[in-house]
Amino acid sequence: MSNPELGRRVVLLAGAWIARSGRDDTRTDLDSAIRLFDHVISLLPDAHSDLVMYRYFHGTAIMSRFERYGNETDLDSSIDSLRDALRRTPFDSPNRPTTCISLGTALRMRFELTYNDADIEESIDVLTHGDSILANGDLKGEHPGLQSMLGMAYLRRFQESMNLSDIDNAQLFCEKSCSESKNAIAPYLSNWGVALRNRYNYSGNLKDLDKAIEVNRSAYLHVDPNDPQLSKIMVGLASSLHERFDRTGQRADIDEAIQLLRGSIEKARGELQIAQFSTNLGSALHGRVRLFPNDDDTDEMLAAFRTALISAESSGDRRSLAFALGNLANALSVQYQATTDIDILNQAIAASRRAIEIENDHVRSPVVHSNLGLDLARKFHHTGDKADIDDAVATLREAVRTTPDEHPMRISWLSNLVAVLSTRFDRWGDPTDREEALAAAQSVATSQVTPIRTRLGSARAWGRFSAGKQELLDSLRGYQLAVELLTRLASREMDREDSERLLGEYSGLAGEAAAIALELNRSETALELLEQGRAVLWTQLVENRSDLSSLQQDSPNLADALRAELEILDPAVGENTIAPSIDESNGTEVAGLGHRRDMVSAAAHRFDSLISKVRRLPGYSTFMKAPSASDLRRAAAHGAVVVINIAPRRCDAIVVCEDRITAVPLTNLKNDDIPDSITRYISALQVTFDANRSSLAKSIAARNMMDTLNWIWTTISEPVLMHLGYSQNASPARVRRIWWCATGNLGLLPLHAGTNTEGVGVMDYAISSYTPTVRALILAQRSDGHSKRHPSNILVVGMSQTSGQCDLPGVDREIDSITQKLSNENCTVLKNSAATKNMVIETLTDHEFVHFSCHGHQDFIHPSSSGPMLEDGILSIRELSQRNHDQGKLAFLSACRTHTPGTLIADEVVSLAASLHYIGWRNIIATLWSVRDSDASFIGEQVYNQIVKPSGIQIENLAEELQAATLNLRSKFPNDPSRWAQFIHIGP
Repeated sequence: MSNPELGRRVVLLAGAWIARSGRDDTRTDLDSAIRLFDHVISLLPDAHSDLVMYRYFHGTAIMSRFERYGNETDLDSSIDSLRDALRRTPFDSPNRPTTCISLGTALRMRFELTYNDADIEESIDVLTHGDSILANGDLKGEHPGLQSMLGMAYLRRFQESMNLSDIDNAQLFCEKSCSESKNAIAPYLSNWGVALRNRYNYSGNLKDLDKAIEVNRSAYLHVDPNDPQLSKIMVGLASSLHERFDRTGQRADIDEAIQLLRGSIEKARGELQIAQFSTNLGSALHGRVRLFPNDDDTDEMLAAFRTALISAESSGDRRSLAFALGNLANALSVQYQATTDIDILNQAIAASRRAIEIENDHVRSPVVHSNLGLDLARKFHHTGDKADIDDAVATLREAVRTTPDEHPMRISWLSNLVAVLSTRFDRWGDPTDREEALAAAQSVATSQVTPIRTRLGSARAWGRFSAGKQELLDSLRGYQLAVELLTRLASREMDREDSERLLGEYSGLAGEAAAIALELNRSETALELLEQGRAVLWTQLVENRSDLSSLQQDSPNLADALRAELEILDPAVGENTIAPSIDESNGTEVAGLGHRRDMVSAAAHRFDSLISKVRRLPGYSTFMKAPSASDLRRAAAHGAVVVINIAPRRCDAIVVCEDRITAVPLTNLKNDDIPDSITRYISALQVTFDANRSSLAKSIAARNMMDTLNWIWTTISEPVLMHLGYSQNASPARVRRIWWCATGNLGLLPLHAGTNTEGVGVMDYAISSYTPTVRALILAQRSDGHSKRHPSNILVVGMSQTSGQCDLPGVDREIDSITQKLSNENCTVLKNSAATKNMVIETLTDHEFVHFSCHGHQDFIHPSSSGPMLEDGILSIRELSQRNHDQGKLAFLSACRTHTPGTLIADEVVSLAASLHYIGWRNIIATLWSVRDSDASFIGEQVYNQIVKPSGIQIENLAEELQAATLNLRSKFPNDPSRWAQFIHIGP
């Protein structure tokens, strides 16, 4: 073997086998190359100069075989060969850093299997040695791969030690490898992304995670489609996207992650990679199923975890096997929650116990312990066996105990423990459980590095636990934190539907918080909490569009910078464009779509930084902050604002006057009675509109509706009117105004129509209007209504015929009535086929008055999909909200259900009427529920007769004119509220 040419041929032949093995993913060629090296090494004497080369190639080939097939003995052999190669390599050899890379990488891999500290220490020493050679020699910059691997070694040591200097070093070296690499940069970028993601896991700083996604995406865009590293790079990007989904709940992130992971499995090489990538796919599907239940996802998730388990067992990699078992347990748990099949839950528990046995004391065990504890709690809910929940508490305590205090996941385990202790306390009332749960909840809620959702749930639990102990001041502190976190839950870069779904999980929170404040006689605090914790999405929209005007005058540069970020975060602040729809069937350009989300996330961070800078300016300390109680009193300049707060603990009317804010306890209003009253009213209303029901049935239904109005009078109207001192049938000079603001699902009932048993109602005492929030009324009052548009310029949209709906003959009468009162040049009519969504949206911006006469659609689950039904479909609230109409004076919605809020997120007040009000229309005439075509025409005729003057449309007394028309209708049908109780006014 002294012939150099023969040695070269050996290396070429082995290299060809290895290359073909990588291309075709066949083990035979790789085994042949390793046997060839074994044979050559056995023939050479120990002092032979070529032995260093053969030992190096032998070590790297065996390491490749381990990476694909997971045999631990291969890794031991690889390290032996590479150590010998490094020992034989001269210090001044240009090959020494390369050997350091391979040996350091192999040692890190073995540490990941055995957790032998000596391996990771040697890995860092070897790679540091190689880096020092490069730094001090002529080869500087030639081996960025060494810096990348050194970063990965520091990262693995950090994952065990949680030493912050290690994660900083990991990030530093990975970043340096990217800056010094001249080609083949994708793997280095991917490793840098991994380091950033792990630093995020430690710090909770979303900027680290956003940067990780940016870097991972760059790696994905740079990698060659035929590069064997492509699958790992796809997994890196998917993992970062999955992390951000867990933090923010943005569906687009998890959808992209799942698509990437499916692709990675197709490109996986060997059983070990199949096991790892299938586990990642199953975990991502688990995350999506948890928030967006779907049978197909559940089936695919289970299949992925079972594939991972089979592949892990075949590979012999115990770490992958433990991961696969733990994740299979999670998948089975999800399936149990969908089916309540106790056998499936028992399988999940068994898989978790087996995973714990394999993991022993490894850091992964707390994860499995926590999941096992939750499954045991679910088993308790199924069986009622106290032994199960006792086992659950003990298991969750073990998860907390075995996790270092500084580890960010410890807070998650505490959060799970809070939930299970709460369940046990509710069942058996042991005060020690409540004390432990309360202490844990406070720790979780006040942790600055914990995801908002986790903190929010614990802050709410803190409030409830302390309230149960009658420690009301402490309870208020917990609830105040919860409401503050609620406003941060729906981040500005999040899709609206995702935001609505997340906010829906905490429906009623603001009401609970206000109830505690009211019990402490803090009515002003109660009102502030309600204003802060309700209509969160609309508040963000209004802040974005209104507060910039004054800043533009005082600090135009800052205002322009904020506006630039808001053009990304809120398209309506910039040019008037409709967000394009995305064809989800087109799976191309995944990375390109992700760039938009990354850009938005970065804009959100810059936006927050700019807001902090603005608030340091004189006079801007409250810029885009929730108003104080003194600010809110301004809403009562022309009459009282009455906010009805409902909560399990108590119900109250918070009455806002110019000089004070007071609370009126509604002792006869019980939170538990409200759902029945709503159901009774709506059911009766449906009967009155059913053409197939008899006259007797409709008469009974009308009586039931009147009973509901009597109930409203007794529980709400009468106590409020008595508190205000309003008298019946006041003279015109003493006309009283009331603005009703209902919380929760109470907004489904006509508070303005409360009537006593003698037929006297709220409308006989005061002029009623509504407001979604007190702040919305202040903003509407603040608008001076001046417009550059032609006076009385009105858009009339009518649909007398709508596909799939009954005809509305009254539409023609309404349109004719309006057009006859106004000159043609001041009136734009879009009727039937002309009333398309795009035409209405484009035309709407040119008018200060709009009248819709058509069918309305209400989606109670996804209220932002509600809207008027036009020629080509529903013009949704989401689409309407893309435009700003701050000069709009009146939107007359002569359609059904235009102010019927979504039931799952009632506190967000998502209705067509509210959305138009928030985007700039100062006054709205709307309907709470269905209305008859003839009644809508009558109200429209009556109102327009009063507001159309020779000088144009005058709406200063709009609320009074609407109430007069409603009273006229009531006089005709006094015992049938379905004819007159549905029409409302929103605005000043």
